[in-house]
Amino acid sequence: MLLSHEHTIRHLTAALDVVLTMNSSPSPQTVRLNEKGGSPASMQAFRATGTFPNGRTVQPFTKDVVAADEVDARHRVYSFFGSRHGVNRRFVNIETVNKIEPTSSTEPAVISAFRDTHDFSTAAAAEEE
Repeated sequence: MLLSHEHTIRHLTAALDVVLTMNSSPSPQTVRLNEKGGSPASMQAFRATGTFPNGRTVQPFTKDVVAADEVDARHRVYSFFGSRHGVNRRFVNIETVNKIEPTSSTEPAVISAFRDTHDFSTAAAAEEE
């Protein structure tokens, strides 16, 4: 079905108006939500340790992630290694997943997620010494 040029422009303009109406918010602050729809306050920091195949060797890893729960943390670790290293989930061996205090992490994603609620200045000062 071919649409006339004028009809296409009207259709796209109407769609753009809907998008702009949906995205306009009264407050300029950005609200971050996790993929499960939880608030940023419900997110926690986790440290996962284990191994993954890296070429002909088996490489140990420690990865800090921000997740809603332990299952979500495991998913994020699998996702990280699949994305960055091209490793299938079945080859990533996660040995432990522990909840940690966000200030004990140096991972930029963890610091960014908790910068509004935790003081990272003491952790940065201790690291520089």
